[in-house]
Amino acid sequence: MVSSSPPGSGFDARVDARARPPSGGSLWNRYLAPARVVPLTSRGLARVAHTLRATWRAHPVAGAAPAALGIDVSDVCDLACAVCSRVIHRDPRAVPVLDLERFRAIYDRARPAYLLLSGYGEPLLAPDLPRMVAHAAADGAVSTVITNGMHLDGDRARQLLDAGLAKVKVSIDAADPESYQRLRSGGDFHRVLANVRAFLDLRDRHPRARAQVEVQAVLCKENLDQALGIARLCRERLPGVDLNFLSMFTYGNQPGFVERALPRWNEPRAAEVASEIRRVRAACAAWGFRRACGSLDAIEVQLTRDLSGAPCFMPWYQALVATDGRLYPCCHHSVHGTPVGNVLESDFVEVWDGPAMQTFRRRLLERRASDPVCAACCYEDRILARLFGWIPHVPARERP
Repeated sequence: MVSSSPPGSGFDARVDARARPPSGGSLWNRYLAPARVVPLTSRGLARVAHTLRATWRAHPVAGAAPAALGIDVSDVCDLACAVCSRVIHRDPRAVPVLDLERFRAIYDRARPAYLLLSGYGEPLLAPDLPRMVAHAAADGAVSTVITNGMHLDGDRARQLLDAGLAKVKVSIDAADPESYQRLRSGGDFHRVLANVRAFLDLRDRHPRARAQVEVQAVLCKENLDQALGIARLCRERLPGVDLNFLSMFTYGNQPGFVERALPRWNEPRAAEVASEIRRVRAACAAWGFRRACGSLDAIEVQLTRDLSGAPCFMPWYQALVATDGRLYPCCHHSVHGTPVGNVLESDFVEVWDGPAMQTFRRRLLERRASDPVCAACCYEDRILARLFGWIPHVPARERP
């Protein structure tokens, strides 16, 4: 078992005022540290400018294709993870694996600045994944892949680096093999760690590759006591990786999620869990995991505040496309909501800024809680809300 106490003589992981950085540090951790790991591109800045304009006007039309686009490339997975939405939702309409031709048909119509290749399955099981990354990189997009790490080895790792992959996120939700196996049935803890170390070594020896590597951990009731250990694991056994935490909150009362999810802000033990999150954050701050600090700050807010009416502008700057071309406003709606159209059957912009998407954005602007998925979601766009919260918004209206 990995120890949960941070190293250093006399260091206590209990949080007090001295352990937490000042407000300026908190601003860095919440906003600037996450942003620094996303390479800025001219296309990205242009898309963000369109987003800011639409957000400031409170307009239901984004006016440009999304800056960031998630494309599901696989609905096949060799693991059965307790923290995955596959435990409550399997889409019979999904295409098992996206091929290069269909990927190009989706990507070329949107040409996002930032591309996330993931899905309900394991993206590295998609045979054309390296060619998808190469196609996007040749077009100037910044590509990220989320993987369970089981297949991040050998030729596949080398192909992804050769293709120009910008970032890989490896899901590791436990700090020891036994806990890992409970949460990620079918996975091999030691194999994943070995693959990450080999990938880092291969990247460092590659003549061109600069891919960032991030360990991503989804926190739930079953592994909250592992969070400090996960941070220590990254520090001691995976030097050179970044660290990010996500929270598993329930959306409604779905069996499989509600038993494992972290408590909502108004549920028993929420304050106790928030205290543990602060303790983990103190250790991450001491170890230099700034991105982890920002993500833990966000989880603490989710545990202590009602976010059912919090601002969210995600449908103005990003979207998710399923393997069969259905477009969703966000990843949460891809599990619990309905698509706004199909970008393989219609022009991308006609779907992205079409009547269904405009209706959805209006509802989000007028009353977030009117959408059951959005009301249950814990996401909050703090940066845009603080930028524009003091500006009188132009009422949402049809574009002339």
